Amino acid sequence: MKTRKLLSVLLAVMMLFSCIGINAYAFDWPAELGQGVAKFRGLGTVSSVEIPVGADYAELAQEAKFTVYYSAEKEENILDILDREEVGLLGVGDAYLADGVLHINLKGLDLSAEGYYYITVGGGSLRYEKDGVSYANATATTEGVLYQFASLGIGDKLAGIFDFIAGIITNLISNGKTY
Repeated sequence: MKTRKLLSVLLAVMMLFSCIGINAYAFDWPAELGQGVAKFRGLGTVSSVEIPVGADYAELAQEAKFTVYYSAEKEENILDILDREEVGLLGVGDAYLADGVLHINLKGLDLSAEGYYYITVGGGSLRYEKDGVSYANATATTEGVLYQFASLGIGDKLAGIFDFIAGIITNLISNGKTY
């Protein structure tokens, strides 16, 4: 009897993994998110984030969704995901894609707490076409990026201010937007 129960559990697990494997092939994996490290910009509050993505991505979908999470401590293992706090949900109006970088405007969320922020890019938010076939991204979350300003020393604050101003000018010249 125990062997039969164990066998049925094993079969159920195998079926679950085969379904996940079949679903994974609906997306094109070479052009994934996470081609680099996300970079937050801001002084007293986080104003924007730049997320490097695969160079193939050419457009944002109209139904694009971006979820912002906060955690006071860096996630060390899979169970730490439960400690994340959702702090905002953004759409296509708050983002644009340029030169392999996804820019998301976070000013409306008023994010000022020091800690780690995570951005989840919803599945199908980024798209591109190759050989007449349309492809979309799978859901992906950036690694936690530490944001801090109030606790920095004077030298680091000055460097942060300079970087913030340089980022605004660069984005304004390159893309016509400050974020």
